[in-house]
Amino acid sequence: MTRARRPTPGLATRLLAAQSLVLLAGALTTWLVASAVAPGIFRDHLLRAGVAHTAAETGHVDEAFASALLIALAVALLVSIVFALTVTWFFTRRVQR
Repeated sequence: MTRARRPTPGLATRLLAAQSLVLLAGALTTWLVASAVAPGIFRDHLLRAGVAHTAAETGHVDEAFASALLIALAVALLVSIVFALTVTWFFTRRVQR
């Protein structure tokens, strides 16, 4: 009995998959680094500016900054990934012809 072989993905599919992995790795790295570094820089900036806050205000400011950072990064990374995948799709189709 002969097994039917699955068709192997074409060049365009493999390039798009590879580019997708690279983009996801870049997005994850950007997210992690920004989330780790930005809050400390922000707090340091507030201290150097001489902006005094109560403990409750400091917590609220930190929460607002984290929320703004999360939204900005999510939108920026989503747009950049969609754009990069679109460009990759276009060029892989051209290369495949």
